[in-house]
Amino acid sequence: MKTIGEKIKKLRSKHKWTQKELAEKLNISRSAITNWENGRNYPDIQLIINISELFNISLDELLKGDKVVVEKITNDTKNRKKQTTQLRVFYFLGTVLVLLCLCFGIPAFIHANVFSMSQIKSVEVTENNLVIETDLPFYREYTGYMLSGSLANPWNMELQLGTTISFSKNKDNIIVIPLDDSQLFGEMHGIEFVNSFGNRYNVVRIDNR
Repeated sequence: MKTIGEKIKKLRSKHKWTQKELAEKLNISRSAITNWENGRNYPDIQLIINISELFNISLDELLKGDKVVVEKITNDTKNRKKQTTQLRVFYFLGTVLVLLCLCFGIPAFIHANVFSMSQIKSVEVTENNLVIETDLPFYREYTGYMLSGSLANPWNMELQLGTTISFSKNKDNIIVIPLDDSQLFGEMHGIEFVNSFGNRYNVVRIDNR
């Protein structure tokens, strides 16, 4: 039985084409034709299909008897199916990751707490109020505060200052937090500024006001 390289050479000779002419028709290099005909390597499945169409010969007739090439095509097909499955899994996981980022990352960015002292210009404790002047980025606006008991220090309160995305020109940068609730602040020593990650970035004393 002839190999596929020998069949290609016979078909080429029958059409009186040079290796260069056949290479041009298949859009490959002449050396590739030489290697096929000498049995050094074999065309891939797409080129085999192109050769079949070019010479008007069935794939079965072109591949018949060349077990090496048939085995190679079988292995290539298995590998491509495996790669396709892996790509599908990769794309699925990538899509899930993107959706998670959209569901949790974007809302967390839009609604975020004041992160550090770089976003606060000044803090003043008066007799009845905690007055905070913010220095937020131009695209953020203060939305409100939340006070809660401190797990780290029961004699302090934790304060989170909320912000959101806003390009309004009429922003109020002054935050006034009343401290006249004796039941809430009566025995408290201070207020700890806490960001979204639970990190403390400032502490003010309120027991000496």
